[in-house]
Amino acid sequence: MRHSHPLVLLNVSDHFNRNRLQSPDSSGVVHGAILGTQAGRRVELVTSFEVKVHLLPAGALDNAKYQLDIDLFTQRLSQYKTVFPELDFLGWYATTITDPLAQDLDLHRQFMQFNELPLYARLDPTLLLMPSKTAAATHGPDGATTVRLPFIVYEGLLDPHSGDVTFAEVPIKVETGEAERVAVAGVAKDAGTGGGASGPCTLIAHLTSQRNALDMLQVRIKALLAYVDAVRAGTVPADHALLRQIASVTHQLPSISGPQFAEQFAKDYSEVLLALYLAVMTKTTQKNQ
Repeated sequence: MRHSHPLVLLNVSDHFNRNRLQSPDSSGVVHGAILGTQAGRRVELVTSFEVKVHLLPAGALDNAKYQLDIDLFTQRLSQYKTVFPELDFLGWYATTITDPLAQDLDLHRQFMQFNELPLYARLDPTLLLMPSKTAAATHGPDGATTVRLPFIVYEGLLDPHSGDVTFAEVPIKVETGEAERVAVAGVAKDAGTGGGASGPCTLIAHLTSQRNALDMLQVRIKALLAYVDAVRAGTVPADHALLRQIASVTHQLPSISGPQFAEQFAKDYSEVLLALYLAVMTKTTQKNQ
């Protein structure tokens, strides 16, 4: 089992989308390096960065080979190691719809000079556009539901005799900390409102949430009122513990029938009217000048 943080998936997806928008005619395949930590058998993918890969034509496209820009890769890796000394190079990623090919093995061998057994992660863009395939779920023995991600991780197995490398798919689990959950929720919220739109959209969303909360409060109050009426009518036996909880809730509500409330309400009402009158007078004066 390999563990991945959401930042890795977000980085890879962002890399793919930016490349697709900037270069619509390109193949759509992008590459990058994955950094993380390894403690014994536990491997965590923490973050990633982009790498430059040159496509070397060799006849047909299927026979083409990739050439990693070693200088740029080592420079970026050194920069990340300076900022995050606890992270190590664990593997690389690519956005492709096919299973590992010979050209992927060639590129994998180039990464092996920085890690003897690097991981290969593949983001399948077609699964991002097909929710039915992405949402394919399996149920474990404990009843928990596991959703298959469009992010497949392979482990390179090196044959000690022939030196050949073969890929074997390994399970992956996404783990999030509290800060990551808040960040991902914020990104999802902004995406749902059109990229963080402000103004009327924000106001409508705020008023809608308040209305839903008031509707739920009204339903709960009606249920409590019906129970109290039934107890007073003798049709339902009294539950003193429940009645004490109801009394505690009602005592928390502010009183709106006392003299203090009436005085404060009148004061606020007068201030609102005064502000309205001043605005009307200012507008009228400007028109008459």
